[in-house]
Amino acid sequence: KNTTCSPTMSTLLLIASSLITISQSVDCSDKNPCIPLLSSGAVEGTMMPLIGIGTGSYGANSALNKSYTPEIWNYTTAFDVTVMAFKAGYIRWDTAIDYVAVNGTADGVRNVTNEWTTTKREELFITTKTGPGTPMGYNDTLNEFKYLTELWNTSYFDLILIHWPYQNSSASSDPVCNGTNSQYNAKLCRQETWKAYEYIFTTLKGAKAIGVSNFEKSDLEDIIELGGLIPAVNQLEFHGYWHEYDLIEFCQSMNITVNSYAPLGTPDVSQGAW
Repeated sequence: KNTTCSPTMSTLLLIASSLITISQSVDCSDKNPCIPLLSSGAVEGTMMPLIGIGTGSYGANSALNKSYTPEIWNYTTAFDVTVMAFKAGYIRWDTAIDYVAVNGTADGVRNVTNEWTTTKREELFITTKTGPGTPMGYNDTLNEFKYLTELWNTSYFDLILIHWPYQNSSASSDPVCNGTNSQYNAKLCRQETWKAYEYIFTTLKGAKAIGVSNFEKSDLEDIIELGGLIPAVNQLEFHGYWHEYDLIEFCQSMNITVNSYAPLGTPDVSQGAW
């Protein structure tokens, strides 16, 4: 199994059984089909476009050279691809705070929308993620959210995801997320991070939907155990070479939308090949 959590350049596809039209600002049409987000972790009526542009990028070349960054996009590539995608009609971007491309992507979107004047903010669907390359935990997550809103010049995101279910970092200010602290606990770290997401969603109104990425069934159960909001989305690797049907069935039973990344497959990072 490839454990890299970044989407590739290929478009994002969603596993869906039906399409429902609900009135909202994002242009849901035959050109841009959408799926409803149904769990309690989404504002009622929130629709997510089925196809989007993934802005994390990795490849076999980077896996072969351990000193080379795992991502092969830079600022210019991200900016240029964003402009091309916008002209091609894309209305959904998938980003993350620790993608090398995040600054170029954000600046590209702000450029093509003329700082959200010629294209209004509500006309695009922006997904972002926090961790694991940046600290997880309650306060650190809120700080990252603030940073991201400033980067994108927006007061909210359409979808925010916990990028990875655990972190063992010395950078986190939260003891349960700090690998050098005796209180480190991966489950509690997930839960504290999710509590920050709930605060962003319910109090700050900073997201139309909140969810997770790369979470297995047991990781999701840790969130559900809290008795609060249920993740609206679980973004995970799913394609012909890797498919966890039991996990998908569990997500569907909880109304958690499954969002697959890298639908054409991912490089085998350990071998430097597909």
